[in-house]
Amino acid sequence: MVGELRRSVADVLQRSRLKGGHLIVSVSGGQDSLAVLQALHALRDDFGLDLTCAHFDHGLRGVASGADADFVQQLCESYGVQCVLGAADPNVSLATEEAARDARYAFLAGVADRVGTDAVVLGHTATDQAETVLLNVMRGTGLTGLAAMRPDSRRAIGDSTLRLIRPLLTVSRAETLAYCEAVGLVPRVDGSNDSDEFTRNRVRSSLVPLMRTFNPRVEGALVRLADNAAQALELVEAEADEAWAGNVTENGDSVTIRAAARSLPAAVLAAMVRRAVGRLRGDLVDVRQDHIDDVMALLTGNAGLQVDLPGGLRARSRSGAVVIRRSGDAASPDISGEYRVVVPGELQLPGWTVSTEIVKSDGLSIAALAVPDGLTASLDPSLVQSALWVRGWLPGDRIQPMGMAGTKKVQDLFVDGKVPREERGSIPLLVNEHGVMWVVGHRVAERAKLPANAKLALRVRAERRA
Repeated sequence: MVGELRRSVADVLQRSRLKGGHLIVSVSGGQDSLAVLQALHALRDDFGLDLTCAHFDHGLRGVASGADADFVQQLCESYGVQCVLGAADPNVSLATEEAARDARYAFLAGVADRVGTDAVVLGHTATDQAETVLLNVMRGTGLTGLAAMRPDSRRAIGDSTLRLIRPLLTVSRAETLAYCEAVGLVPRVDGSNDSDEFTRNRVRSSLVPLMRTFNPRVEGALVRLADNAAQALELVEAEADEAWAGNVTENGDSVTIRAAARSLPAAVLAAMVRRAVGRLRGDLVDVRQDHIDDVMALLTGNAGLQVDLPGGLRARSRSGAVVIRRSGDAASPDISGEYRVVVPGELQLPGWTVSTEIVKSDGLSIAALAVPDGLTASLDPSLVQSALWVRGWLPGDRIQPMGMAGTKKVQDLFVDGKVPREERGSIPLLVNEHGVMWVVGHRVAERAKLPANAKLALRVRAERRA
C-alpha cells in the first residue's frame, strides 16, 4: 500500500511538471491530508520539493480544533516542514459546507500570497470524487459537474488564482487509512464527518452504501464516469476556444454572446456560456446546468427576456444577442446627438462602434451576404450618394420594414421585440433624408434593401462596447 500510494502521488507530480517546485500542502490532520503530506515528504528529495504545510481551524469543534492544530504543527516540526496556521473569523458563520470551503480556500490563497508557491496540494480521494459526482448530479449538472475534481486545476479566489493539485483521486479513503497505519501515523478524527447536518455526509453514510447493494464497486464506476466526462469536456472546451473570438465580445463589466452562436453545437455553446459567467464572477459556484440552459434559450427568445444567475449576474436577450452583466450594472447609455457616417470608416458613439465599407456582392445572394446576428446589414450601395448618419430613437420615428407595403412606428418594433423601455434610447438607427434605413438589431427599411442584381453592397456593422 505504501508503494502504491506514493506511486500515485509521484505520477501526478510528474504529469504536472512539479519537480523542483514549492508546494503548499493543506493538512487538516485527518487521514487523507496526512497521507498526502507524508508521501510528499518521502518523495521530497526525489522531486526536489520545498514543502509548506497550511492548517486552517474552522472553529467548529471547540477544544478539539486546537488539538488538531497542535498535532499538525508537531508533525511538521518532526518533518522539518514549515507550518502556517490560520483560523476562521469568529464573527463569520461557517455553518454551511460552502461557507467553510470558501473560508478555507481564502486562507490558502492568503498563504500562497505570503510565501509564494507553484501549487496547493489537497488530499481529496477517489471516495471524495465519487461523492462529488453524485452531489453534482443531484444538483443538476452538465459535463463540468460530471468531470468533478481534476488532478491539476485552477480556482479563482478573489484577485488570486490558485493552482490545485489532487494526487489522491485514484486512491480510496480506506487506502489512505491503511497508508497512515503502515507509516505509523494516527490521524485526528473529525466527529462532524458523522453528522447528517451536511449533505455530503448523508451521501456518504446513506446513499453510497445503498448504491453498493446494486454495484459493490460503485465508487470506481463513478470515478471512471468523471474521467470520461473530463475527456469529453476537454474536446468541447477546445471547440469553445476556437469559437470564442468570433462569437463573443467582452467589455470588462459585461460579456455579449452574439446570435450567430446559436448555430454552434449545444455542448460548445453551453461551454461558452459557462465561461462567460465564470469570467464575470471569477468562479462557477452554485451555477447549475439549468442556469446555463436558460441563458442558451435567450438566444432564440424575444429581445428583453432575462434570466437572473447566481452571484448577482443577469443575462438579457438584446438586439439578437445575449448580454450577461452584473444585475446592478447600468445598461448601455442613450445615444444623444447625430453622428455622420463616412464610407468606408468607423465611428464611435455611446456603447457602440459602427463601421462601414463597400464590399463586392456580384454573384452572391442576399442570404449569403447576410450575417444572422442582427448587428450587420448589407444595404443598397446607392445610399452613400446622400448623407447618412446614426442617432438614437426619437418618438414618432417610423420605418417601412423590408417586405412591407406600409410604415410602422419604430416604437412598435421595440414593443414587438420586448425591448425594455429604458433600453430603447441606446439602440442605434441608421438614417438619411428619407428617414430610418435600419434599426440595428431589428429591421432594415424597404428603401435600403440590397437589389438582387447589385454588384456592390454597403456593409454596415454595429458592435457593442463598454
